[in-house]
Amino acid sequence: MAKTTLTFVLAFGLFVSATAFAAGKHHEKLVKQAEIFVHQLAASQFKAAEANFTARMKQAAPPQKLKLIWHQLTGHFGAYQKMGDTRSGSMHGRPVAFVETEFKKKTIWMEVAFDQSGRIAGMHIVSPSLVHKVAGGT
Repeated sequence: MAKTTLTFVLAFGLFVSATAFAAGKHHEKLVKQAEIFVHQLAASQFKAAEANFTARMKQAAPPQKLKLIWHQLTGHFGAYQKMGDTRSGSMHGRPVAFVETEFKKKTIWMEVAFDQSGRIAGMHIVSPSLVHKVAGGT
């Protein structure tokens, strides 16, 4: 009985570890996608930035609109400087990645939301407190 219980506990532990590892790799991939997306915006590669959008996001933010959004951000916060820290989590049942984005006048957190297949489904500026609540840190 004890041997069977130990075998079950070990097997369950391996399953949980493997699942957590897979989830961690998935979140790493989404964070990397979000970093690439912010880099593309900063480099004025708006057509490339929309390549991984959902169909709905492509309608809402085609390249010209992305250009306008980025120019509004830089107009308000100053010239883009660099990316900082990143985090990942889940909001409203969807995976999200947060990218700390430093501009000349202010550092902001950009949330990049994904659908279940890993396509970009939205982007927002969010407060550091939301990043902390959803993903920990800051």
